[in-house]
Amino acid sequence: MPLEIHPCDRRVSDVPTRPADLVDLGERLSGLRLCEPAADERVHRSLARHGQLMTVAVFDDGEMLQIVDGFKRARAARRLGWRSLRVSVLEIGEAEAIAAMQTLH
Repeated sequence: MPLEIHPCDRRVSDVPTRPADLVDLGERLSGLRLCEPAADERVHRSLARHGQLMTVAVFDDGEMLQIVDGFKRARAARRLGWRSLRVSVLEIGEAEAIAAMQTLH
């Protein structure tokens, strides 16, 4: 049975992780986040120096994995030429993902 996380619960670390190809990560919800070039640059430098320290939280929309938390990490990984990132697949739908985005920041 998959571990279910309430969208308002911050225990994303309790969800099993797995690698996911960057081409399989969608950014449909990215418009709900601010995109600040300085913040993107900081994450890019961190990823280059330290590697991936936190998973990218995603949900499966039936076609691809959609990012809930980790847009900057995914953009930085693409810039670095990485092929994959570790993800935590949340057992939630899009409405719950949008609600979770409010609590993950």
